[in-house]
Amino acid sequence: MIITERELREVWQKTKGTIITLPEGSVLTPLARDFARSKQIQIQLEDKAGTAVKKALPQKTNLKGGKPEQMTHLYQNELVSKNHPVIALRGQLDLFQTLLIDTQIGFQAMGELELVKKLEEVAAFARDIMAAEVKRQPFEFKTLWGLTSEEIRERSHYPHQYYGVSHSPLSYKQGGTVIKLHQLRAKIREVELYANRAFTDTNGECSRVDLVQALNRLSSAFYVLACEQQIKA
Repeated sequence: MIITERELREVWQKTKGTIITLPEGSVLTPLARDFARSKQIQIQLEDKAGTAVKKALPQKTNLKGGKPEQMTHLYQNELVSKNHPVIALRGQLDLFQTLLIDTQIGFQAMGELELVKKLEEVAAFARDIMAAEVKRQPFEFKTLWGLTSEEIRERSHYPHQYYGVSHSPLSYKQGGTVIKLHQLRAKIREVELYANRAFTDTNGECSRVDLVQALNRLSSAFYVLACEQQIKA
């Protein structure tokens, strides 16, 4: 039985106790475990006789029979359905990286070598985001193109001040290079939405603000890069 964060919260709200007993075979989702840790809840499982005997554990792979085709590894030996929101996020990050590389190939053919170099830094940034999620480690935003997180945000909010370019609707007149950068910006914003779905619970609390913010800044960075290219066109 899979126990979601919402289901665990509903059980906890009835008693506000520090120990919750669940039926034998119960498996907590990642958000449910995060909720249990945040409330310092001890999870126990009942045995067949109805006695609480042990702490709930993640579902593990049956090494003899192998994992079911509809399941995949989330963290180490923990199995979840392939439609799990974190798995969906990983797929979107993977797709973004392929689109990024495809754009680099196109820019290289156009002789836009400086852009290729900048996008290579973005590729490394995206890989670091993926690694931080998979390893469950904090993501530290240092710099991108020599700009801090706040500097990128500032430039994306006030492009006229920094680049002499005002916020304006997209147009074919801006040229193929600018539009390609906006395509990547739009895609990474979609990835950010997937991250919000994966890590935000029903009360609006996000367990990976660092990743969501990093993705948000990445979309701002593409906007900044598009503004830089627009003044060169």
